[in-house]
Amino acid sequence: LYFLVPAYNKIRVSYDAILFRIADFDQQVHQMGSIGAFPATLPIEWDISLVELSSITRRWHQRKLPIINTKRQRELQKPRPRFIWRALARIQGRLAFDLLFDATSFERNDLLHSVVVYDEQLANFVSQIWQIPAFQVMVGSTPAKSIWENLASW
Repeated sequence: LYFLVPAYNKIRVSYDAILFRIADFDQQVHQMGSIGAFPATLPIEWDISLVELSSITRRWHQRKLPIINTKRQRELQKPRPRFIWRALARIQGRLAFDLLFDATSFERNDLLHSVVVYDEQLANFVSQIWQIPAFQVMVGSTPAKSIWENLASW
């Protein structure tokens, strides 16, 4: 159990706001898995943390993470706020994707800043399933919608 005490007065987005979005997405993945519409039958492990942009980009460069190459350079060069909420998703212990949320925005905005995908098969699957109108209707206008849209755009 960790407690977060913001050290920067511009951090406006709470951990709870991020957790709410992640929980909504996770619930939708489990619902689809239970009806056989999504291959993730195992739970997604989430690691949610508040990080400075410089620390995450440094990790990407040092570890040479398996980010899909065509998107990697764009993501590394994309302007971001100084502080971001990083929700790292692992499936079966393997890096799947990062959800990067703007920690300095206002909670009523769409907080998802970008997605970085490490698993190309997952990205291809989500892109294909997002094309199905019934799937988009099921997702609707839930807090997880922007996560699905960003994953599908990979």
